[in-house]
Amino acid sequence: MKKILTILLLMACATLAHAQTPQDVPLEHWAYDAVRSLIEKGYFEGYPDGSFLGKRAMTRYEIAVLIKRIIDDFSARIEALESRPQLPVTSQETATPSKPEAQAKIDSADLEKLQKLIDEFKPELVVIGTRLDKIETALERVETRLENLEGIVTDPEGAFEAVKSDISKLKKVTASGYVQARFNLFRNDPDKSDAGSEPTDNFSIRRARLKITGKPTNNSSVVVQLDAGQGAKGDSGPSVSIKDAYLEYAFAGDPMLGPMISMGQMKWPFGYSVVESSGVRECPERPLIVQRLFPGERDRGFMFSHPLIPRGTLVFKLGVFNGVETKFKCPNNKKALVGGLRAAVGDWEFGVSGFLGKGIVDDKGALYQQNEDRKTRFGADFQYYGINNVSIKAEWITGEGTDGIGNTAALRDRISGGWAQLAYNFIRNTTFVARWETMSEDPKYTKYGRRSAWNLGLIRYLDDKTRLKVFYQINDEEKEEFKNNNLVCEWITNY
Repeated sequence: MKKILTILLLMACATLAHAQTPQDVPLEHWAYDAVRSLIEKGYFEGYPDGSFLGKRAMTRYEIAVLIKRIIDDFSARIEALESRPQLPVTSQETATPSKPEAQAKIDSADLEKLQKLIDEFKPELVVIGTRLDKIETALERVETRLENLEGIVTDPEGAFEAVKSDISKLKKVTASGYVQARFNLFRNDPDKSDAGSEPTDNFSIRRARLKITGKPTNNSSVVVQLDAGQGAKGDSGPSVSIKDAYLEYAFAGDPMLGPMISMGQMKWPFGYSVVESSGVRECPERPLIVQRLFPGERDRGFMFSHPLIPRGTLVFKLGVFNGVETKFKCPNNKKALVGGLRAAVGDWEFGVSGFLGKGIVDDKGALYQQNEDRKTRFGADFQYYGINNVSIKAEWITGEGTDGIGNTAALRDRISGGWAQLAYNFIRNTTFVARWETMSEDPKYTKYGRRSAWNLGLIRYLDDKTRLKVFYQINDEEKEEFKNNNLVCEWITNY
């Protein structure tokens, strides 16, 4: 009898219900937890007066009642299990769950214990009206199903192992990106040549980016980024282009802990605005000085980076590139050196950058003066995040040799410019942004002289992935000022 009671106590299963332990089972008794568990599961009810009478020997019929309740519980679980789709028995081509659903409800050890109890107490169970034929048939079906499932899960060439392998491969590839949907409202002066072709208002998809990152090993990565946007003013039709396509190898696994090399098509490691993603930038567009000196932001080449102090407090980057933006598709035998040094000290971040190259590309996509013209850029920037809810950023760039302009007299001119920005999160999830920018002369339109602009706007964060922006840009030309202010309403969602 003690052996049978031990088996019964081991039958405690998952579902709990609130019940009260009978009064005659002391809290300190070694069997208290086992008795309470059996009562909570509905297997024991105690006697009408609220007692358990644990010192009295149980009759075989009382034990049979307990077993019947266990059988009823198993029957309900078996019925729920059998209502689910059957797992494949002979074919291993169908994927199985990573955690067997049958084992989550019924264990093969439980089935074996229950079968022993049924065999021992068959006469008493029949007397109290238990349908043993039905439960035994159901137990056989579930046992067969469990055996098939265990075979599929443990087979090294089975479907479960195939699913594990597929999941392992998927973990090595990630997809991210963002979409910028806009409404633009421009003020146009039709008498000015550079404004006459601009639309007065339009809806556009400024950027639709898809970035695929593959990580075949802990040290190596592959990055491809596609763009399906329309351009800054929405006056061109949608097109798909490759923005990034490069390989990386981090010798320490983490680029913040050791050296890393990159090769392919990527952003130049220059300054702050050039490398900043459009998906996180506050203002809708980059400053005008950056647009003129780095119109494509990307080039093809090889780059080396190394944290001189671990964890990114001092990082050095240097690359050898073709020297002409990928958007011009112009070969250049004179390569460019591009690099920079960035430091983080408390709430401050600083950076200095340089670009040394030759070969200027005109608006026709041809090299001007056979690669002999110098093309240089030098810059410095800082960011400060120490004030509550406020960030301050600024950058200054000077350079000579501007690609992609038709004014050959200004191709080699040196221009300088910069920007300063303040962002203030004045209420929950809402940020006010003010950016002032200036440029000594626009090489594309020299008749305007110095150009400057204010970008004033609000950013509303709907959640951690979605932002709504409303920005108004006030433009100013030193000479021949014209109507060219604009309003930008933008919805951007990262994924």
